[in-house]
Amino acid sequence: MQPFIQYSLVASAFWGVMSLMESIAGQHRMYSALLAKYVCYGISGALLLLVLKGPQYLYNDIVSFVHEKPLFFALFCLVVSLGSLGVYSMYCAFQACGNNKALAIIISYCVPSIIVATVSYFVLKETYNWCACVGVLMIIAGVIMIDVYGVNKPQRLIE
Repeated sequence: MQPFIQYSLVASAFWGVMSLMESIAGQHRMYSALLAKYVCYGISGALLLLVLKGPQYLYNDIVSFVHEKPLFFALFCLVVSLGSLGVYSMYCAFQACGNNKALAIIISYCVPSIIVATVSYFVLKETYNWCACVGVLMIIAGVIMIDVYGVNKPQRLIE
């Protein structure tokens, strides 16, 4: 198995569990859950990097990043900051979804794959084989099916 697939699967496992906890917390206390997420993510991420690389490495690396690509660094910071609006929107989805938390999570995590594939194709000139294209179409079909049938039909297919 390719290393990027292994890392992606580990990330997905952690994010999957985190998403379930977020959906429950977001429905219970949306704003305090959002604040806790932002604070915990920032602190735990900074501590992880400090332990893995140390403060001197991180300082030198960020200085190099800013000096080598200042406009890209600024754009990166802006886009990541705007990503907090995406997280806020996901928490709004948790508030609105009732007992359909998993469906809100599935849509919030799968649709970005379509955006990444489309932007990567047109902007980064990446190419995809037919299997990747079928995967993107399956995501689109799945979201449409969730919208049309997933919420209005309370019967369980898997028991």
